[in-house]
Amino acid sequence: METPRISTKVDRDQKQVRQSYLRMGKAELVDRLLAVEVAYAEQEQRWLTQQDEALTWWLRAQAAEARLSASRAPSSQEPQTNQYQ
Repeated sequence: METPRISTKVDRDQKQVRQSYLRMGKAELVDRLLAVEVAYAEQEQRWLTQQDEALTWWLRAQAAEARLSASRAPSSQEPQTNQYQ
């Protein structure tokens, strides 16, 4: 079964949409509901993938920042010189 592409707009006339749904048959409504569920699941999967990628990049940036900070910090093995001598 190929799911139909459902296009919706936030500002659509809810009364008109409701009347349209009331005129549909049960099988047509079921098909539309299944299409919406598939679209929602696909969107959720895309969102989760993007969140995972964002977290990966954030963790990489944190690790790089830590390495950079560590390389800039004076080593405790280097002798400390007194600038007032």
